[in-house]
Amino acid sequence: MVGPPPRTLGTLRRHTPVSTALTTTPGFAYARGVSLGPRSRVEHASAPWAQRLQGISVPIRAVAIAALIVVGILLPRPWGGIPFLLIAGFLGWLLFLTWERLALPERLLRIAVLALAVAVAVVRIVPSA
Repeated sequence: MVGPPPRTLGTLRRHTPVSTALTTTPGFAYARGVSLGPRSRVEHASAPWAQRLQGISVPIRAVAIAALIVVGILLPRPWGGIPFLLIAGFLGWLLFLTWERLALPERLLRIAVLALAVAVAVVRIVPSA
């Protein structure tokens, strides 16, 4: 057997405080009495969805986003913004999950892309005068 044995909940409690072990180690249940902050709650709730998304191949994900963009362009004016709002929500979710790991230029670029998606959605939803 290569490497250390897998860590179980019991070994985590002996070597690491429960609050840090269970909030930073994926795949473990919450201990009673441990309260998580809002960011940790969103990260834990998003973990299964992020794992499912990771299981989908990159070309399929790209085709899905491209299909939403095409549908948003082809739909009539007020309804065409809904696919762009879905894209903006998805991008916002990913930005929130990765925010702490990103450097400043990466953050600025992702905020710009999110702002562009929101701007296109607003232009497609709000009727022109």
